Order: sequence, then structure tokens, then C-alpha cells
Amino acid sequence: MSRQVKCLGDIAEFIRGITFKPDETVSSDIEGAVVCMRTKNIQKYLDESDLIAVPAPLVRRQELYLKAGDILISSANSLNLVGKVVQVPELKYKATAGGFIAIVRANKDMVDPDYLYHWLASERSQAAIRACGRQTTNISNLSVPQFLNLEINLPIISEQKRTAELLRCVELIRRKRIEAIQLTEGILSAAYADMFGDAFRNEKNIIVRELGEVCRFYAGNTLPLGEPYKGQTDGVLHIKVGEMNLPGNENEIQVAREWSSTGLGGVIAPEGAILIPKRGGAIATNKKRVLKRACVLDPNLMAISSGELLRKEVLLQWFKDFDLTSITSGSAVPQLNKGDLQPLKIIVPPLSMQDRFVSIAKHVDHILENQKLQQKTLDAATASITSNLLYV
Repeated sequence: MSRQVKCLGDIAEFIRGITFKPDETVSSDIEGAVVCMRTKNIQKYLDESDLIAVPAPLVRRQELYLKAGDILISSANSLNLVGKVVQVPELKYKATAGGFIAIVRANKDMVDPDYLYHWLASERSQAAIRACGRQTTNISNLSVPQFLNLEINLPIISEQKRTAELLRCVELIRRKRIEAIQLTEGILSAAYADMFGDAFRNEKNIIVRELGEVCRFYAGNTLPLGEPYKGQTDGVLHIKVGEMNLPGNENEIQVAREWSSTGLGGVIAPEGAILIPKRGGAIATNKKRVLKRACVLDPNLMAISSGELLRKEVLLQWFKDFDLTSITSGSAVPQLNKGDLQPLKIIVPPLSMQDRFVSIAKHVDHILENQKLQQKTLDAATASITSNLLYV
């Protein structure tokens, strides 16, 4: 296959997003409003769940309006997220890009927009783009000249289109697998509602107790000295908020960056406890994790374990449906403490009913485990196919 080496700057435009003041935003449903995409909208697929808008006069050039096929890139972010990309689908509204992101627009005479997106989103290209980041105190800024100097090996347009279509099909299969996992995860929420009713309205008149009566709380504190975690099976993991985002910790805390043999001097939460953030912006993420082994917690975390009256699977499902932000303090730095959680009312069904729910949860977990193993295999195959098609 004949290929030509080109710099990104030769085949695409880099269009910086607009800047505006917080008080210049408007409702997206007023006449003349233009939706303004931000860093948070750049996910695997364009996230349209939380949109802001600005008046049209702030979009001073026609090229700043998004077109289907454009690629949004995070140009100022934490180092591991700078360069993250998403492709813009056909939109039903006018939109532009905000100041911390930019538009990469393909020259269609030289490169297929879909091919360019797959190339930019591939693992190898993402690593190269992150290397173009210039780190400041707490943010990395994409060096545009370096980015536009990256080289791409281009086949002829017809081959680009064929490759992009194949990768689209591969991604569609991967997306269906993810949707299947999400549907399976929803089984437990449906089972909970069917057996116990709404957890907060208690239509079935189940006994209600305060969370503090049926649970134990572990509020994190200063972490003791630790050493790098290398898969040690004994001792305790040292957990900070960042550990909740590590690969493998999406639902259960299984790995960490640090470990110690005893965790002496720290607050140790037991296996099976539910981990939540208790300070700062992380609370708004509503992340909850289950500890798969004993862990020592830093000051920004809290864990809750169930007692004899409440099965941990039932407690976890209750927490999954509970919005942590509904009980945060109104201070500049949001925070939670035991006093916020202990008075909360939780339904406590008879243990025989809880045990039926636990049985369902175990079956669902088994199905999810198999689905996620299949997903890992599919992800590896997708990466291999992508690499072979784009970099041969």
C-alpha cells in the first residue's frame, strides 16, 4: 500500500476555542445561543448531557462553528488527559469550542476526517500527543507547534476510507459490549426496586433505621509511610482519591500505588467496606468503590461497613442510588463527615429477603466478571487491529 508521510499541520487546521467570562454564559434555549463544548464534553463519545451556551456575538469567526467530523482536542488539562480527543457527530444545534479545548479540522482533499480521528485517538498517537504537553504547576498545555509537527503516514484517500470504516465497525462491536455490561449492571438496581421498593420513599413500609445504627464508619487520616505496591498479597493498600481512578479499580479497590505491611498509625477500613470521597470536588463525582482487601485511607476518604443487620450487597446498592452531593456542606471546599451520614435513614429488610438479594447479586457479579473478561480481550484485539491498520 502506497503511503505518504505528512505533518499534521499539512493536512489539518488547529482552531483554538473561544474565551469568555463566567457571567457571559446564557441559557441554551434562548434565541442566538451557541452551545460551547468544554473539556468535560470530551469523552469516548461526545458527552451532551451537560451543556452550556454563550451569545452568538462571542463566536467571532465562522470557522469557530463546529461541523460534523471535526475533532475536539483537550489542549489544557492534567498531563494524563491533555490531547484527549472526541469526534463531533451531526449536531442539531449551533456549537463551538471553549478556551481549554481546540478544533482539529481535516483538509478533506488530503485526509479522511474519520481516519484522522482514529489515528489521533489511538494509543500510540495519544502517547505522542501527551509528550507535546508543557507542564506548569498543575496543568499541562499542549504545544501547538509540536503537535502540528507530528508525522502521520497516509495511504491514498480510498484506503483511508476503507480503514476508517473497518475501525468504525470494530468500535461498534466494542460499544455494544460496553452497553451489554451497563445493562447487566442495571439488573441489581431493578432487583432492589422490585424486592424492596424505592430506597428513599419506602412504599413497602420496611423497617427504617439510621445509617449509624447499622453501619460502622472509617474516616481517613494522615497516611503512614508506605512503599511501592508490587502486588503484595498481605498487608494493606494505601488509598488516596486518585486510587479510585486507577485501572482495575473501576468498581472495586484492588490495586494502589503504595502499600505497607501493617498500616500502623493510619485508619484501616476492612474488606467489603464501601469507599467514598469525603472532601473536595471528588464528592460531586459520586464515586463509590468496594474494598477487596483491608486499606488505610487518607483524609479525603471515608469507608462504611455494614453490621449484622445489613448485608454489604444491600448497603452497596443503597449507596449506588444515593447522591452524595445532597448532604455536603455549603463551604467553599465541600466535605462530608460521620455526622452527615449517621442520621441518614436506610430501609433494613428482613435478613431472609436480603439473602435473596445477595444470591441475585452473586449471579450478576459472575455474569459481569465474564463480560468484563471478554471486554478486555476485545479491547486488546481492537488495539492490535488499530495499530496494524494505522501504522503498518
